[in-house]
Amino acid sequence: RLSAPVVDALRAEGFFKLFLPRSLGGLEIEPLTMANLVEKVACYNTAAGWSLMVANTTLPLLSRIPEKGIEEIFDNKPDVFIAGTVHPPMMATRGEGGYLINGRNPLVSNVHEAQWIFVLGLVMEGGQPKMQEGHPVIIGAYMRAEECRIVDNWQVLGMKATDSNDVE
Repeated sequence: RLSAPVVDALRAEGFFKLFLPRSLGGLEIEPLTMANLVEKVACYNTAAGWSLMVANTTLPLLSRIPEKGIEEIFDNKPDVFIAGTVHPPMMATRGEGGYLINGRNPLVSNVHEAQWIFVLGLVMEGGQPKMQEGHPVIIGAYMRAEECRIVDNWQVLGMKATDSNDVE
């Protein structure tokens, strides 16, 4: 994992909220500025560069969820941290009031810092992927981190500090 002083410095500067709208406490910067910033940070600490890059990738997707979901995720907490992955999609089955998400995703960077985890879900009906216009239906889901299990399996040689463990 990144050391606490590195995480605290990135958080203090708002680097984990680069794409987040200003109305939610973010910096709301454009992609080129983010790419330049990631490059500068990576020159000093490659894992920190990677971590701030992936921490920001799910933020634009917040524009696709209802206001009630935004309120639930942020709930007046300025330092909410969202980890996420998009491969492979977990299984999503309709349940009461939404979807039940089930499966395991590898490489969820910064997972121990996260209060929320974003995944994709392949919508299933009758044990088969639901199809729409010839394509499988895939949804995005933000889940409370405490409702997920972190599988501590990030044992690598390269960028150890990205904390890219599996999540179930």
